[in-house]
Amino acid sequence: MKVAGCMMVFRELYDPKKGSMQVAAFMSGTGSNLAMLLDTERFLRLQGKKPSYHISLIFTDNPKSNAQAIADKYNSGYIGEPIPVITSDIREFYRYRGEKLSNMQVRVEYDAKTLELLVSYSIDLIAFAGYMPIATSTLIRNHLIVNVHPADLTILDDQGHRKYVGKGHDVVKMALLDGQRYLKSTTHIVDEKVDHGALLMLSRPVKVYYPDDWEKRKDDDVYVDRIADANQKVLKEEGDLVIFPQTITDISQGRYSIDEYGHAYYDGRAIAQGRQIGGRE
Repeated sequence: MKVAGCMMVFRELYDPKKGSMQVAAFMSGTGSNLAMLLDTERFLRLQGKKPSYHISLIFTDNPKSNAQAIADKYNSGYIGEPIPVITSDIREFYRYRGEKLSNMQVRVEYDAKTLELLVSYSIDLIAFAGYMPIATSTLIRNHLIVNVHPADLTILDDQGHRKYVGKGHDVVKMALLDGQRYLKSTTHIVDEKVDHGALLMLSRPVKVYYPDDWEKRKDDDVYVDRIADANQKVLKEEGDLVIFPQTITDISQGRYSIDEYGHAYYDGRAIAQGRQIGGRE
């Protein structure tokens, strides 16, 4: 691609000529996003089609997550190599070292251990399917990682920074308290700043539900938490679970590229604000 008399270098996030993209799904809790990725893959197989990606590994930091249950359910009806599950208890990792979970130097050590656990697998992409630990450069610089986030990351604050970054429940709550009329989910590349990487896809807008007594009770934190949870459940169904498998599929088909400055492209077109489902890109 030529820009202003110079040659811009950009590359596909994945080259489909390599075959089916091998995905490691990272999760911490219920795994609904992972289940949708698996269901999308399975649906194509049932149609006699070859999926462009394959969930070849499930990784969880939480031994109480649904990782093994999801793998068992999928493996029971799948003809082929069973999907392995790696459980690396992050709380035990910190407890053994006598440190709090907020210690990011220990997180670097944890991510280094994670890399060692992945080394025997040929992983093309890591999908953060509800993975809660903040990833460090140790992991990020060694793997392409894609995350789905329950907020519109195109919205900026007064300083020009992305406004709704952080934990999922927290950002939905922030949006409600700001009076947002609609919510969106966003997929993005993971980089070394939380929820900061190149935007890939945004969901259709999902209308916010405000109860009739919202204005009278929005100072009640417990009440607001309950309303935020209700809205996040709808956003997951209409946002996360739609755009996450679509983003992974599009990457596996070679439709996304990135240039030397970290800017994303879809089918060769710049998408600074991500690919907007049902709207302008």
